[in-house]
Amino acid sequence: MCGIAGFVNVDPSRPAEQGVVRAMTDAIVHRGPDDEGFHVQGGVALGMRRLAIIDLQTGQQPISNEDGSIWVVFNGEVYNYQELREELISRGHRFKTTQLSWYARRVDGARQTLDDDYASDHRLAHLARDAGMSPFHFARVFRGLTGLPPHRYLLQRRLRAAANRLRGGASVTDACFAVGFSSLSHFIHAFRRQFGVVPSRFTAGSDTKSS
Repeated sequence: MCGIAGFVNVDPSRPAEQGVVRAMTDAIVHRGPDDEGFHVQGGVALGMRRLAIIDLQTGQQPISNEDGSIWVVFNGEVYNYQELREELISRGHRFKTTQLSWYARRVDGARQTLDDDYASDHRLAHLARDAGMSPFHFARVFRGLTGLPPHRYLLQRRLRAAANRLRGGASVTDACFAVGFSSLSHFIHAFRRQFGVVPSRFTAGSDTKSS
């Protein structure tokens, strides 16, 4: 967790001193050993000690709007950033950081893991941890980028792999456990919902509901 400090001089004629806010952030350097940032204007001083987890290259704070008329220092995830971003872009605002592209790269890496290693036991908490995000945030971003929550994406990936195995002549049981299902009844039920036919009746020419 990062460290935040700042103060406002009650007397507007007394300018804030950066040395004061720097001493404040030096006292909490253990909260953010990776970077520091300051903004001093008039009687206001803001300081930040940063623990760099995301947006490693361009996530310095304090941060401002486009014309520098508003400055803020903050800590924490903005979980609805996608909706806020679209709304702000529609109003003509511009974004300067690469946080969103960082999210996209990390989540795409998790998606690739599910594609390549679909038969393994993947837990949401582990995927989120490896991406450096909270489970809630990871699931939200994953769905925004792929159109499916992680568990549904993995299920569909397994079902497609099972369909390919059945086309190749594998038995229903072999296809079920080879792609990562632990329950034959769950596999049959999910397969039927996905393709409109039970696995034992599935052939290369089956009329499926999903590609």
